[in-house]
Amino acid sequence: MKRHEKVTVVIKTFLRPGKIHRLVQSIKKFFPDVPIIVVDDGDPLAEQHKSFPGGVTVIELPFDSGLSAGRNAGVAAVETPYVFLLDDDFLVDDNAPINEAVEYLEQHPEIDILGIRLKGPSGVQNFAQRMERRGRACVRFPSQEREGDHLWADYILNCFVARTEVLQKYKWADYLKIAEHWEYFWRVRGKVNVALYMKGFVHHARGKSNRRYLRFRNRTHRFKRLGLRKHGFRVLKQVQKP
Repeated sequence: MKRHEKVTVVIKTFLRPGKIHRLVQSIKKFFPDVPIIVVDDGDPLAEQHKSFPGGVTVIELPFDSGLSAGRNAGVAAVETPYVFLLDDDFLVDDNAPINEAVEYLEQHPEIDILGIRLKGPSGVQNFAQRMERRGRACVRFPSQEREGDHLWADYILNCFVARTEVLQKYKWADYLKIAEHWEYFWRVRGKVNVALYMKGFVHHARGKSNRRYLRFRNRTHRFKRLGLRKHGFRVLKQVQKP
């Protein structure tokens, strides 16, 4: 099996057409043969989607279906053994270890989800955290458990390569349109082996977002409370040491 036949990029986007086109173009420049699935639950964008290059599949969902439903729809359409999950405000260049991460997963069958580091204005983030329950708090703290070229973790950022069968089995919670990130990794903790790959990175190119997008984005607190109540928590807490 050729490398590009092993992995599919899945991107969920919403009301940020400039960002999703910029990301798709960057992927096609550096990894032209890798198939891409874009899941869009924004306004009808049929004309815009026609401008995507070949090799891009677009799944249009009802308006504001949410991040969880969108990711689930994208992963369900994947036919390759691996998924490379990205947010629409990322950028890819030759530092992105797409092929290397797939090879690393093939060499390490004990890993199910392999995080890819992000680089922003402050540099490359080694974001790999452990999570545990302390009373009514879900507590997160940095992992120090390095083994080879990866750090073991419970919680990583939304930039990772994963085994397709794992993501198709353990889905995001559709009721969470946003603030789904911590809840997913808490729910699969102990069932799915998560690690951060310590080579390469993807750029986090946030920039400015339009006001309409921000109005929907600013619902984080309400949906976070839904997830907290679901798991019997009152608060998410970040600490620096276990």
